[in-house]
Amino acid sequence: MMNAIKQIVNKIISIDSKIGAALRKRYASFHVTRPYEIYTTESKKLQGKIAVVTGGSGAIGRACCCRLATEGATVIVCGTHSSKIQSVVDEIKSLGYYAEGCILDIKMSLTLMIDLMK
Repeated sequence: MMNAIKQIVNKIISIDSKIGAALRKRYASFHVTRPYEIYTTESKKLQGKIAVVTGGSGAIGRACCCRLATEGATVIVCGTHSSKIQSVVDEIKSLGYYAEGCILDIKMSLTLMIDLMK
């Protein structure tokens, strides 16, 4: 069982590395050229819930974080760059909602998990 888990985690890391390299090569100078809107509702159906968003400091993650916050969730914005994380947290707080930041590298966590299984 542990061997199967190790193989799966190693495949995930391998695939992640290949995809990341291809995207970095293709979009090395990719910038958002125009602002975009995030449509939200204030239904509060997530009131009292905690949402942990990995990749929350990126464009799609930012949109997810903002939407979850407006739905009433306490949002934990996770990413690998503290300045980008703080930017999303500040934006959510400026809108009157609650968010905190957390530096989290999933790839490193998976590698650590494999090491602990040995």
